[in-house]
Amino acid sequence: MPLDLAATLPAAGLTPAEAADVARAADGSDAPDLGPGDDARFVRACVAVAGDPRLMPRALRPLLAVLSPRRDHLSPFAAAVAAHLRGIVAWRLDGDVPVAIDELNHSLEGLETLGGTGPLAYAGRVHDTLGQLLHHQGLLVDAREAYERALAAKEAGGDVAGRALTLGNLGRLCMALGDFRAAARHLTDDLAVVEAAVPPAPRVVSQLLNQLGTCRTELGELDEARRCLLAARTAAHAVGDAMGVGFAEVALGRLAMRTGDLDGGAGHAAAAGRALATLPETAPGHPELRGLVAQLVARTRWARDDAAGALVAAEEAGRAFEASTRATPVERAELFELHASLAEASGRRREAVASLRRALRALDATSAEAMRARIDDALRRLDETAWMLHASGRFVGHAQLEELLGEAGRSGFRGHEEEVTVLFSDLRGFTRVSETLAPDVLVELLNRYFGHMTRCVEHFGGRVDKLIGDAVMAVFDARPGTPGHADRAVAAALYMQADLARFNRALRGVGPLRAGIGLHAGRVVAGLLGSPQKRSYTVIGDVVNTASRVEGMSKLLDAPVLLTGDVVARLSEPARLVLLPLGLYRPVGRNAPVAVHAVAGRADGSPEARAGAARAEAAHLALARFTAGDLVDAERRFAALRDAPGVGRGAFARMAAEAARRLSGGPVPADDPVLDLTEK
Repeated sequence: MPLDLAATLPAAGLTPAEAADVARAADGSDAPDLGPGDDARFVRACVAVAGDPRLMPRALRPLLAVLSPRRDHLSPFAAAVAAHLRGIVAWRLDGDVPVAIDELNHSLEGLETLGGTGPLAYAGRVHDTLGQLLHHQGLLVDAREAYERALAAKEAGGDVAGRALTLGNLGRLCMALGDFRAAARHLTDDLAVVEAAVPPAPRVVSQLLNQLGTCRTELGELDEARRCLLAARTAAHAVGDAMGVGFAEVALGRLAMRTGDLDGGAGHAAAAGRALATLPETAPGHPELRGLVAQLVARTRWARDDAAGALVAAEEAGRAFEASTRATPVERAELFELHASLAEASGRRREAVASLRRALRALDATSAEAMRARIDDALRRLDETAWMLHASGRFVGHAQLEELLGEAGRSGFRGHEEEVTVLFSDLRGFTRVSETLAPDVLVELLNRYFGHMTRCVEHFGGRVDKLIGDAVMAVFDARPGTPGHADRAVAAALYMQADLARFNRALRGVGPLRAGIGLHAGRVVAGLLGSPQKRSYTVIGDVVNTASRVEGMSKLLDAPVLLTGDVVARLSEPARLVLLPLGLYRPVGRNAPVAVHAVAGRADGSPEARAGAARAEAAHLALARFTAGDLVDAERRFAALRDAPGVGRGAFARMAAEAARRLSGGPVPADDPVLDLTEK
């Protein structure tokens, strides 16, 4: 049955006028050519809604819900576009970053199989969304790679307007990274495109000139900086853009302070404050501008030896930055550094140390090495013990270091029992890959990989216990007010797989990395273990050993993520996952068998989820016939699973079919049949 766009748009919460605009956009010549039919027109309408910040929050989700049952009918291009839109909803509306990355991966994988400029240009849009998501998450280096891929795709696809958007995103990101030379280059290119556009966009021109002026200031090109900033202020005044005027005045004030013009700095700070006062507090960018104005006021007061007044202004800037989603890591680090100087001058040494450590943490994702070295030296001068603790945190993890210091001398170090889920992850065939890499390249690759996997674990409240070669061991314990440890561990495992797929796209000269993950749950002994010379806070017990064995089984059973029955039993909503039962196995070195399940994905109604559910049902029936003693039928069913595509098609079905054949004609074991493993 064809989709009725005219009826669906009002039902999605659009007014008649808005619905008419979206319908026209769906038929517009600038919409992606997704193929013939009502489904393609409907997807184009969704694209139009996603591109309108007024409509997207209330209309995109219901439109995609109408489209969802028809996923199988979409062309490959339309299906890839729909996955991109689902990723936008997951990130922008649900705040579910792992699902968003998974959907964006699906979109890019689909687009990469298609030829033509349309899919190529649209891939640039998806990379743009991914870059924005990663930028928002503080992963600035990864965001830069995504924007660079977006720029290349849009240039190859002839998307001139989209190219301008990416140049702006890339320029602002390079500013956040502290790479002002690259930022100036990208912003200059963007300005040339925008100035040539018809109709003109004076607000955008003002923003770009302001950003360019900031870059020129940081590069020491002060005359060019002043020209850009004065032009930015003039352009903003011309269109009544008080926000643009405020940002230009702040940048002019910073420039004046750099040349020693304290009166000029104070005057521009006052002018920026007057512009800010005309804006509603709900205006986008208001908290960032408020923070920058307060920071400039603090600098002018500090330069005039008014330490108390400067500290008040700096604390106001800190509150504003806390409320801002736009303040960059470099801006935050500058403020923390200033606050540290003010606190030290006021005799508040402990606050100064804390601010310097926060500044260094803010710079972790940036390439502002000169600034990092300056703040690192200041911390070491002020408190060498605090500097050593911060340096230690880079090796054992800041969160784990704080936990250890908090537990020092308490019962946690004497050992206690607790229930947890343990996760093991290991790269497949990495020894072969590592032999082809130079030592420095290998270390950089592993460090980046571990950084991503650690972030996935910590996103769901887990703790990385050990890094062993290329393996990760993580522990998820019970935490009040959060989902159960099994739920969080499984969510982290799926996030790790999705983020690894994204990470693989950025690899050059190295084949895609593949990881197997195993999870087991139960009671462990936790405590500080080791010798007087070296100890670590860890967990031990059968749960840990079994989780490690299950991770090894993931390769044998051709399943990226394996859960034991103990994990499945602790899931609050197992029906939200597609779980493929793989039977009972006795791992090497363990007497008791363990039931394992492969995670074939999320039960999200997608064609892949429906195919996975059908495969799970087939595996369940095959195992049931095996247990019931109908070994001939079990062998036939396992053989069909072995030859069909999907998770668990390898050793699981092959071994089960061979076991059925071996037992055929003989007595069936009294308990459920158990497959003994001979490999770890």
